[in-house]
Amino acid sequence: MRRRMRYRPSRANCIFGGIVGIIFTCIGLFVAIPAAGAFGVLWTLIALAISATTNPLARRALEQLSALRGCEAHSTVILSRVDSETLNRLGMYVTCDPIYEEEDRKYHKN
Repeated sequence: MRRRMRYRPSRANCIFGGIVGIIFTCIGLFVAIPAAGAFGVLWTLIALAISATTNPLARRALEQLSALRGCEAHSTVILSRVDSETLNRLGMYVTCDPIYEEEDRKYHKN
């Protein structure tokens, strides 16, 4: 017979997880998104998902992802197929300038 076990993290684990989650979310918002565009959005979403298990603010942020549906986003470089599909799955309308991220690479690999 299997017993259901439930693990409840200690207060210290919750605080540490919350701090780490906030740090990685801030890195995503202020460093990764401006530098890497859609990858930064993906980074931030992953950071929120990981920290949502212990941080109620991250849980609330994940619940608000549906509010992004219908929003508009603009990228200053051409996005890869994966990045644009991620933003499209969120329901965002994406535009981008016809500038390649790397000058010597004029295409995106599939």
